[in-house]
Amino acid sequence: MTLDPAEISYVESNDSEVWIHTAGGLAYRTKTRISQWETQLDSRFLRIHRSFIVNTARIDRCCPAHVEIGGMTIEISRKYREAARRQLTEQAANA
Repeated sequence: MTLDPAEISYVESNDSEVWIHTAGGLAYRTKTRISQWETQLDSRFLRIHRSFIVNTARIDRCCPAHVEIGGMTIEISRKYREAARRQLTEQAANA
């Protein structure tokens, strides 16, 4: 199955399962690890938690501690907070 990266809202790792969530509200299970997705996806995507990669173009609201995408609130973990802040600030400046 082929999926346009622009349609991906976020990638979620839940125990041994990884789910691709789309803007259309669909979710697809994949055997590819989240770390592999992180290297395969382009610069629109940002790792904000050990369990989440988000499509920055799909973020509805951004706060220092979380982002909101399609009604879902996803925490930005401390480990990724500074890198997330830098990338999101840079993208906002370039928009």
